[in-house]
Amino acid sequence: MAINKAKRARREREEVKINLIKSQELEETTPPVPTTLTLTTPAIPAIPAIPATKPPKTERQMEDINHRYLELDNSHQAANAYHELHPGSIKEIINRSHQLEELREFNFLRKKLELESSKTASIPASIETAMCSMRRQQNSDPDWEGAGVHHARKIRQLAAFVILHQRLPEENRGKLTVHSCMLDNMGFLKAITDWIATVRVGKVMFSLL
Repeated sequence: MAINKAKRARREREEVKINLIKSQELEETTPPVPTTLTLTTPAIPAIPAIPATKPPKTERQMEDINHRYLELDNSHQAANAYHELHPGSIKEIINRSHQLEELREFNFLRKKLELESSKTASIPASIETAMCSMRRQQNSDPDWEGAGVHHARKIRQLAAFVILHQRLPEENRGKLTVHSCMLDNMGFLKAITDWIATVRVGKVMFSLL
């Protein structure tokens, strides 16, 4: 009996040891259970930047823009009416129609650019008008550096003249033969002719010249 009890006790100790070894192996193979729960939130997409908007025009700025536009527009209509009463030659009519068209286009572009920006736009509007006029011509190069600058200056000067005089300036090119001079005075011309008739041929009278 004592021998059986000793065998039974030794067997129980071996079973306890085996169970202990198995429990250790199970702990090593089993991944650890996290003690704290971590929540992952999706990343918030970045809000796109809102483009900066230009401040609206003040009432005073709108009045100035409309005043400049109406001033030139009324002067343009007055100049057109004036030259309809004084048509002139065919060449003058064609040149004036081109000038009036450029003024109308310049006035429209200036108002459009002034509404889009905060500055007066006489210079860029006149340059754009001059470039458009050059593109309509066959023998011009609008891509040349400095092209249209001189013509743009003439457009601004023409606008100032029309506002002041309510008409287009007189064309002076090719009119040298009709310019007034002293020989147009018939009395002066007769006196010179009579004096020349009294002078002997070949004689020069420096004291009388």
